Amino acid sequence: MNGFHGYLQTDGYSGYNGVEDVIHLGCWAHARRKFEEARQAVPKGELPTTAEQGVAYCTKLFQLEERFKDLPPEERKRKRLEEEQPILDALSAWARSRAAAPKSKLGIALNYLLNQWESLTAYLLDGRIELSNNRAERSIKPFVISRKNFLFANTPSGAQSSAVLFSLIETAKENGLDPYRYLVWLLQEAPKRFTTDNPGQRPCCPSLHRPSASETAEHPLTNDRAASAALLFYARLTLTFFGDLYIE
Repeated sequence: MNGFHGYLQTDGYSGYNGVEDVIHLGCWAHARRKFEEARQAVPKGELPTTAEQGVAYCTKLFQLEERFKDLPPEERKRKRLEEEQPILDALSAWARSRAAAPKSKLGIALNYLLNQWESLTAYLLDGRIELSNNRAERSIKPFVISRKNFLFANTPSGAQSSAVLFSLIETAKENGLDPYRYLVWLLQEAPKRFTTDNPGQRPCCPSLHRPSASETAEHPLTNDRAASAALLFYARLTLTFFGDLYIE
């Protein structure tokens, strides 16, 4: 993620803590899920629990977000501050007044909420930000479900190539484009738009990135047209595998 600046929304995985020059955003779906797991651990028939209260607070936020989802970003931000900020303040005070065994389901839920509080509330900064990273998780779900079919990448560069292709496919889908036709267009147009003046653009365009002698020895397929055909075949195979290929 070198060179990326802006908002980074995750589930709180500590591996992202080292990413600099970004504003870290939390995921309320993960926060609510932990309270839901704590609620389910309570024996049936008992009185309403602290876990249920936690679920209720989180659910209220999602209900308000459903109301605000079609508003312009600035209006959405204003409505959040008016209606969601008080709920967040009450939730913070409530959570800090509760005690639970650290390793219990409820303790894990409370600790997650309080440890992630700064990133969980950062969505108030910008009306374009979503309450959770569910959209991103839905985008990678096909790869997660299918990962046993490609458990290992043969080389780091192969893993990088797969990540680039998957990113292109999901970006096309998010923007309402046919993924296959988008990849065809991209491979046709990219060589025309990139220049050798910027070394950082060369890996994006096979016709401008000529392999070295060692690369040629390792990868005999160096013809640009053949490489593009191979990538299109890979794209076709990948899209077919995930059930997202629509070709007349």
